[in-house]
Amino acid sequence: MNINNKSINQILLAVIGAIILFFFLRMDNISTKMVGFWGSIIGGIIGGLFTYLGVKSTIDYEREKARESELTSILIRLMNMREELTQHLNLFRNMMVSPEKINSFDGANKEDFTNFVEANQTLLSNFKKESVSIDLETYKAVLKLSEISVNIILFRDNNSNYYTTGLATSNIAGEKLYNKTDSTLIKLLQFLDIQYEKYMKE
Repeated sequence: MNINNKSINQILLAVIGAIILFFFLRMDNISTKMVGFWGSIIGGIIGGLFTYLGVKSTIDYEREKARESELTSILIRLMNMREELTQHLNLFRNMMVSPEKINSFDGANKEDFTNFVEANQTLLSNFKKESVSIDLETYKAVLKLSEISVNIILFRDNNSNYYTTGLATSNIAGEKLYNKTDSTLIKLLQFLDIQYEKYMKE
């Protein structure tokens, strides 16, 4: 059961109030020495209470500051990741232009594929470092970028072999690669948006 600060304070004040009330109700039956004895105990309890509340307030404040700093850092990371991923998606779309372009696969297009895979691997490496300091959920999500590299490399190599032997892949294969890669990048963008909103509410 979680007990918040307000509940703790109320309990402590109730206990002290009960002790003081008991002390004054029994005043007639208590000697002067006992008055001094109980007075010192009650005074010590009250002093300890205020010390405890002061220290606890300081600790809570420092924790809150640390959490705010952590959240700010996470939000900045998520914003930067989203901006980089948006640029990466635009790079992919500009490279492909359309699913049909994949199947022409001339020399320039082969180089585009290679450059994009390298850019994707760089982005994956950077995102791994950033996401691991956010949470496990984000880290797992960015690993999807590795699937993009694998799919494109396999398609590029297969297409290159077909190209050199005078054969060509079908438009269906190129369209599937285009749609799958585009969809993966968009889903990751949407995920980063959700994560940003989640941490904004904390």
